[in-house]
Amino acid sequence: MITLAGGVLAFFLSLMVLKFLSASGQIPHLIAEPNIRVFLYGLALAVAFGLVSGVYPAWKMSRLDPVHALNGGF
Repeated sequence: MITLAGGVLAFFLSLMVLKFLSASGQIPHLIAEPNIRVFLYGLALAVAFGLVSGVYPAWKMSRLDPVHALNGGF
């Protein structure tokens, strides 16, 4: 959920930056628009890595005996 919320927040922040760059006039003839397909691929990849990095360690630790897990042993 944190990864998904971060991705959505990053999308809105990038929209603001693109609008600022387009309106600033610093780069002549710049038309900056977000590419939704690229955003969705990146968000899917980030969520997949977030799930793997959160679920795998939790699953691995849940298979240990609680006494050994608390002592740090295997």
